[in-house]
Amino acid sequence: MKHCDDLGIPADKSSTLFLFLGIFATLGRLGGGFLCNMRFIKVRFLQQAATFFVGSSTMLLILAKTYVAMVAYVITFGFADGIMTSSLIIECIESVEESKKASAFGFFMLFGGIVGIVSPPLAGSLSLINIRCVMILLLSHPIKQLE
Repeated sequence: MKHCDDLGIPADKSSTLFLFLGIFATLGRLGGGFLCNMRFIKVRFLQQAATFFVGSSTMLLILAKTYVAMVAYVITFGFADGIMTSSLIIECIESVEESKKASAFGFFMLFGGIVGIVSPPLAGSLSLINIRCVMILLLSHPIKQLE
């Protein structure tokens, strides 16, 4: 929303991007499950390709200056994110024997939830530490020059 506001895209149009993201992430999860069920497609390579599309579309986000470009980004990101999520879960479940699949899925969701809860505060505190280190380096550099 903030990026769209900086580009001059109205809030009502930018809020519809969340709708597109949800729809195409759902379609990506369904499509990813369908593709993982095909015998000639390796789940590992599908997950790697989806991760590549998520990362490359995010890197190219700075080139999106219009609403249409933002919609194209959200569609690409959402669909690839859905494929990445479903193929990662399938890869996790297929990596264990039949009797332990339910436990593997449960532990995967547990640790994914823990990472999802802990990551934002950890990233914020690390950025504050980084800002403090930069401030210390910037403030100590002129002092060292005076000595």
